[in-house]
Amino acid sequence: MTHANAARAIAIIAGVAGFLATSSAASAQSVSCKAPWVVGGPRDRVPDSERDFVARLDVSDVLELDMARYIVDHTGDPEVQAFAQRSIDDHSLATVELAAATRGTGFRPGIMGVSSPDFDMLKVGHGTDRDNDYMCLEVRVRRRMLRDLYWESDHGHMPAVQALATSLTARLEQQMQVALAYLAAHNLTPLPPPSGWVPH
Repeated sequence: MTHANAARAIAIIAGVAGFLATSSAASAQSVSCKAPWVVGGPRDRVPDSERDFVARLDVSDVLELDMARYIVDHTGDPEVQAFAQRSIDDHSLATVELAAATRGTGFRPGIMGVSSPDFDMLKVGHGTDRDNDYMCLEVRVRRRMLRDLYWESDHGHMPAVQALATSLTARLEQQMQVALAYLAAHNLTPLPPPSGWVPH
């Protein structure tokens, strides 16, 4: 091969490599997570009382358990399955802890049959899209739950419930970092934090 042909071949290879790199970068651009089906519901605002906080925490635990159990059985992604299983373990424990923290107050945690547009959205999804929707949703849900936990830490009056909020905060912050790492690895941009969100 002459020097001219070799130079031309190298130029062609470099051009193809540049095109592939540009195409790869374009395909790797971040995509925003889907917006929730329903916006402005009761859980989208800051708690207005400790009783409200406790009720929200109970509902969140039940919904998180329902969604995680569904995802464990329907995902083919080991990473998503591991996250959902950890969610099952953590929220099962949280339900027991909430019952202990509110014993004697007349509150009975463990509401069953709670409906959720978020869960409905997951049920109509498929494959990777459903996995991505679930992990996007988990970031949004955890930010909302953390906002409520921070509120309880600052405004609560029941020592046992405040102690539970502190304990749950550490767990949820760890879970959220895992979910955020998944979103980053899949070029997904989480939705903006909920109203009243103040990172601690």
